[in-house]
Amino acid sequence: SKFFGSFSQWVCKYFVPDMQNSILNPLGLAKIFADQYINVTIVDMSGVEKEDVDIGDVVACDVMGVPCSKNKVVIGTNTKRRRDNARYSKTDINNDDHEELVNVLKSMDCFYHDFFMKTYKANTTILNQFELFKNNCEMVVPLSQKDAYEKIGEIGCRIG
Repeated sequence: SKFFGSFSQWVCKYFVPDMQNSILNPLGLAKIFADQYINVTIVDMSGVEKEDVDIGDVVACDVMGVPCSKNKVVIGTNTKRRRDNARYSKTDINNDDHEELVNVLKSMDCFYHDFFMKTYKANTTILNQFELFKNNCEMVVPLSQKDAYEKIGEIGCRIG
């Protein structure tokens, strides 16, 4: 069902500790595949944004092997597309709260650092790496999905 309300209200309502999905936990989903011995390709969206390329083109060019130009545009398309980044969407969250949410997500990403960078490194490819696992997560306290979702929910409820 469609949710009517602000972004912070949505975060407050839907990000609870027992939530078992991958809306904001793509590395958790990737680990599920990796646990089944499936090779994993992770795309760091901060690198995609930094390189000003479209995520669809990154997947087509670097994952699927579709013929592309040097600047990662699928050959045969006449315009370069760029995915609108959620950070530029209008929400009711101010810059400080946004930064706090981003830091929680980075902490959740770092929860998977050792698995993808050590245990499963031979079977993991990270494309456009820029912010993901930055500095090997040395200055970040890792958070499990449960703990991260609890913090996200608290932030949403506090500001909503």
